[in-house]
Amino acid sequence: MRRPVGLAALALSGALLAAGCASDYVNTLKNNVKAQSQLMDAVVNEDTLSAKMIEKLLGNDATRQMIVDRMMLNDAAVQAMMQKASRDSMRVASFLEMAAQDSTLRGDLMAMVRNAVTEKK
Repeated sequence: MRRPVGLAALALSGALLAAGCASDYVNTLKNNVKAQSQLMDAVVNEDTLSAKMIEKLLGNDATRQMIVDRMMLNDAAVQAMMQKASRDSMRVASFLEMAAQDSTLRGDLMAMVRNAVTEKK
């Protein structure tokens, strides 16, 4: 099921490239909602394309920050990241070290630890 969408997007890409140069292709994508949708569907539905696109976006400071900002607005994404990170003791230790270095977060962290200790008694 994933393959036809990818093939359709590749065909669209080929047709757009054949019709003009790469800058025309970019302009078409910017202005053509159907072309945008087909390309995004191809990326979403093809694991290889998804991985390449994610790596490309994460490889640039500005787009990496945009991804982080967008993910932080999505409760399901935040929950998934926290669950994934909580399974890695090194990441948890890194988060705690970062919190301890920040004066405001340090107080919050200490309060959480005190509450956890108090609850266990």
